[in-house]
Amino acid sequence: MLYRIIQEMVNNTLKHCGAKHIELQISIEPGMLNTVRMQMMGKVFDFRQKIESKSIGLQSIQSRINLS
Repeated sequence: MLYRIIQEMVNNTLKHCGAKHIELQISIEPGMLNTVRMQMMGKVFDFRQKIESKSIGLQSIQSRINLS
């Protein structure tokens, strides 16, 4: 499931932000995923606005997270 979430995040970033550089950090503790952090250089992306507008891509990511 983690692979699909990250795949969706990277695809959306490339498609909508035109990113040339993406940095992905994954922190894992014994038996538990701690954090996933993604940074990119590209167009400005207002995450709160997209959440409020019910963006299909973000809804897909959220539903995958909820299934995990």
